[in-house]
Amino acid sequence: MAAGHLLYGPLSDRFGRKPVILVSIVLFVTAALGVAASGDLQGILFWRFVQGVAAASGRILANAAARDIHDRERLGRLLSIIMMVGATVSLVTGVSGGIVAEHFPWQVLFLIMAGYGTLMFGLIYFLFTETLGVKNARAMRPMTVIRNYAEIGRNRVFLAYALAGAFL
Repeated sequence: MAAGHLLYGPLSDRFGRKPVILVSIVLFVTAALGVAASGDLQGILFWRFVQGVAAASGRILANAAARDIHDRERLGRLLSIIMMVGATVSLVTGVSGGIVAEHFPWQVLFLIMAGYGTLMFGLIYFLFTETLGVKNARAMRPMTVIRNYAEIGRNRVFLAYALAGAFL
């Protein structure tokens, strides 16, 4: 999931937020179905890796879309809400997943994930409007990516927030 974070920023800067999130949702649903259909540990591990890379897109692209359309103060509030919702969802899905696993075969959890992903695909396809004004044709060039990450890595405010987040 962490590696996916490095991928989705440049991809969405190049191709737009909406197409990247839609492709990642298709990948997530495919991976969830792949896990459910796997007959061995290697298949499960492969599809869970794919699912993790795909799942990384949600948080990154939600933040990117929020940055596209909101100023600093509203952005700060919105990013706080996104973080709170993410934390709450993690708590709820852990408990509800345990309940489902107790009463049904484990594959049902992944079928539920596939259903959720399918629902999200439909909602985003029909209701989400692209937020990126101008696509950056050079966003995927290796030197551009390296330069952008180096700039972020030198930003003391970002580093302080990242360190605080890491300790959470």
